[in-house]
Amino acid sequence: MRAVVFGILLGVMARARSARVAMDYVDGLLGDVAGNCWALAEAAGHASPRRMQDLLGCYEWDWADLRAELPGFAAAHLPCPDGDIAGSGLAIDETAHLKNGDRTVGAARQYAGIAGQV
Repeated sequence: MRAVVFGILLGVMARARSARVAMDYVDGLLGDVAGNCWALAEAAGHASPRRMQDLLGCYEWDWADLRAELPGFAAAHLPCPDGDIAGSGLAIDETAHLKNGDRTVGAARQYAGIAGQV
């Protein structure tokens, strides 16, 4: 299945190197790694978090193209029991995670869509 995901990434990323970094990112998120660029880069064997940060900030790829690939991926690779009228599916939660405290990086006050509040 990893090869399938990598193939999808190759199709939506501007460069093969970008797709490899994106796959490293996905591998890290699927593993037992904290979801920050430092930890993901370290797990992938990168010398610094720069590639992961660039992936999220300035690599050329279109999220809409990637999103368009997800229904086909779900239908082909996720189980669907007989009689399930909804079919296989994939849920992506793009909502914010509320943070508290003055020792959490990035915990400045900001709007959190999931909570509907600042």
